[in-house]
Amino acid sequence: CHTGGITKTNPNIGLDPEGLSLATPNRNSVAGLVDYLKNPTTFDGLESIAETHPSIASADIFPKMRSLSEDDLFAIA
Repeated sequence: CHTGGITKTNPNIGLDPEGLSLATPNRNSVAGLVDYLKNPTTFDGLESIAETHPSIASADIFPKMRSLSEDDLFAIA
């Protein structure tokens, strides 16, 4: 989904720390990434994208997310 460190919905937004710091809420920290894995939102933070992005919020759609612990999310982030 993120080949080359870009986002599919907006290739102008990178997944580097600088790009992630511009998100609302910012995602350029481990805590921010863990929060995103729990409840992914659009870059502006206004809409949930849980139905299209693997997350704890959409574990019914993405079964592999069901068994992830807080420690697992931290390690992934």
